[in-house]
Amino acid sequence: LPTITDDSALGGAVIEKSLRFNYNAYLNRTPSSAGNRKTFTISAWVKRCSTGGVHPIFSRYTANSDAGFLGLYINSDDYIYFTGWSTVYLKSSRNYRDPTAWSHILLAVDTTQSTSTDRIKLYFNGELQSTATYNAPSQNADLNINEASAEHMVGRYSTNYFDGYLAEVNFIDGQQLSPTDVGFTEFQTGAWKPRGYYGSYGTNGFRLDFSDNTNNQTYGLDKSGNGNHYATDNFSTSSGKDGDSFIDTPTNNFPTLNPLVRSGTSQSLSDGNLTRSGGAFKCMATFEALNGKYYFEYKAEDGNGNHAIGVCQINTDQRSRINTEAAACFAGNGEFKIEDNSQTSGFATWGNGDIISVAIDTTLTTPKVWFAVNNSWQAASGNSGTFNPSGGYSLTSGKKYTFTVDHGSGSSSTTGTCFFGAHQGGFNYDPPSGFKALSSKNLPIPTTPIINPDQHFDTLLYTGTGSSNIVEGLKFQPDMVWVKGRDTNGYENMIIDSVRGGTKSICLLYTSDAADEGLGVDLGGRRII
Repeated sequence: LPTITDDSALGGAVIEKSLRFNYNAYLNRTPSSAGNRKTFTISAWVKRCSTGGVHPIFSRYTANSDAGFLGLYINSDDYIYFTGWSTVYLKSSRNYRDPTAWSHILLAVDTTQSTSTDRIKLYFNGELQSTATYNAPSQNADLNINEASAEHMVGRYSTNYFDGYLAEVNFIDGQQLSPTDVGFTEFQTGAWKPRGYYGSYGTNGFRLDFSDNTNNQTYGLDKSGNGNHYATDNFSTSSGKDGDSFIDTPTNNFPTLNPLVRSGTSQSLSDGNLTRSGGAFKCMATFEALNGKYYFEYKAEDGNGNHAIGVCQINTDQRSRINTEAAACFAGNGEFKIEDNSQTSGFATWGNGDIISVAIDTTLTTPKVWFAVNNSWQAASGNSGTFNPSGGYSLTSGKKYTFTVDHGSGSSSTTGTCFFGAHQGGFNYDPPSGFKALSSKNLPIPTTPIINPDQHFDTLLYTGTGSSNIVEGLKFQPDMVWVKGRDTNGYENMIIDSVRGGTKSICLLYTSDAADEGLGVDLGGRRII
């Protein structure tokens, strides 16, 4: 019998597929009849790949100056907006820049509400968001979304396209839903999780789960039962690096290359942050190869000999090149380097079109790494081409590692694509026995999971008073507090801890200053409890 879990009882849903929005890809439909233009809900799971630029989630648009409508989108300032042709109805009060995780955005609209602040509500991961700008439509106003004979789009507005991954996109026509209709808070971790929605969708409502990748148009099949299918443009169903169907979802997150952790500006990421080009030195995956056996692949897209692929310590200096003590890599000229050892020849050379495999075992007291070219596993001596579990190269005990794509020289540039296992078709080769893709499902289950993490770590917002001020709301007494101003008052970020601390005269570390820690700074009696 299946185990009944708290997740099952709360209606937890497994999301099987996501769709990568790459270059000029989008979905569109023009409804033949109008839906409810006063009341509707937009729900989408989002994983961003880049900041800056306009990233539309759902829009309605016609080119007429009196009819255009931008809809729900992330703007170039990284705030979430909901706007009409000439009106910003809502702008979130906080940025959204995280390229490492899936996040849930829900916009709930009902202009029939008598209270103006109830007419448009924005939720992020289940939490109602405060707004930097809010201009409520008049009561009972008809908005342009859901209008007949007007094109509605997912992932596009005019010449602006979403860059990233979308999963489980729902439009509910005629209802202003709450987050708990489509999600729930996991009781052990406090994380926001998807829930299956089984309610009605209304006239123009739809559910896009992107699970059918039979052909280009099946990506846009409406699974609500309404038959409001969306046409697709510029998506691919190919296997491998060109396909846009992924098993990277909110219920099984996979790493990509991290645009926030890299060296230099002479680097560009594309293809859902899986292809790297340029002459910068390092680019790391988005999360740790934690206590497991993990595998990944890299395909060289040019014959430049400066590719250098492998693993590195997470805290390595990203401004350094591959010949640092914190990285282990395999270069196109057949040389390899294991951390503080010297660069050594003996491996096969490789270039354009070749696939490099990297396996790492961090379950060992002294972690090990292995390398292969086109599934031929390498060794400096006695190389048989097969994987040798007792072989491999030793790393440093007690360090944390992740996969990395390096550029081994300051000249020219390299281009290559990473396979972390989420592509349609998965890897190009089978991983060695016992090794898996690095993903959230394949991370080890903590032996002592943190129950109710808000009793160990949390954030608070408060407005300064200019005098003595007690900030309340935590469920524990903190040993370290990081204070950051959200306005332009000129104050530095401050880290206050109980080791250096005191009562009113507390030592400070300024994160935006290279100076030594401050001593005896009077906080004017402010305490956070």
